[in-house]
Amino acid sequence: MKGLLIRAVIILVAFGCLHLLNAREYTSMLSGTAPTEAGLSLGQSLWGSAYLVVYLAVTVTAPILILAAGIYFILTRLSRGRTSSESRP
Repeated sequence: MKGLLIRAVIILVAFGCLHLLNAREYTSMLSGTAPTEAGLSLGQSLWGSAYLVVYLAVTVTAPILILAAGIYFILTRLSRGRTSSESRP
């Protein structure tokens, strides 16, 4: 369970770092436009691509990991309750 939450937090931290570095500005490469007249360099395109991948991970993967950890926590609590009540005479 902790592993799922740790992975979700890592994804969220990576997104936060890229967002603070203004990598979102460089995702304009998807539509074929550039934020400046000079165009995008390879490095800026890589920043934009990294932001896009991490953004998709935040919107798709992180919620699934958090929900899976919650479901796992609930199911382990329920199974512990059943086994302790079944062992009583």
